[in-house]
Amino acid sequence: MSKFWIILFIILSFSNTILAESIMKAAKNGNLETVKELIEKGTSPNELDPDDWRETPPLLAAIKNKHSEVAKYLIERGADSKVVDASGKNALTHAAQVGATDLIEILVKNGADIEIIPGDGTKRTPLVWAVLKEQEATAIELIKNGAKTDVEWVHPTKNTTHKLIDTVKEKGLNNLLKHF
Repeated sequence: MSKFWIILFIILSFSNTILAESIMKAAKNGNLETVKELIEKGTSPNELDPDDWRETPPLLAAIKNKHSEVAKYLIERGADSKVVDASGKNALTHAAQVGATDLIEILVKNGADIEIIPGDGTKRTPLVWAVLKEQEATAIELIKNGAKTDVEWVHPTKNTTHKLIDTVKEKGLNNLLKHF
């Protein structure tokens, strides 16, 4: 291989890494204008930062940091709503954990699995996470979008099984209880 092609390969690899880091940072920080700029310049909305061992795409970074407008834009531009991070959590799971109620319907319509269960043995669906984090409005929105309520989950350290309805009662989520 000629030196030219080797140098070109190195430059392109380096520039892709910079773009991946940039879109991740912009999504994480809620910088919608920078995200738009990068995507308009050709950066994929699914670009992964090669240095991120958690394999968190920009969509999940935006959701985890409560930047719904950035998340919506990324979805509009082709971000994979079905994506799962290294821990087995999808976009709906992260939205449920942080109370991003406004993202539930758009994620479901774009194919996010509403009944996804991470591979950790706890059986915590997005609805279970919403209840555990006391995100009542988000839990109601998940149910309206088809989440099953007759589920059980396993406590990760105590290894005890709990019915979701009992957890709802224990947490005093009375508005949510009406949906069971």
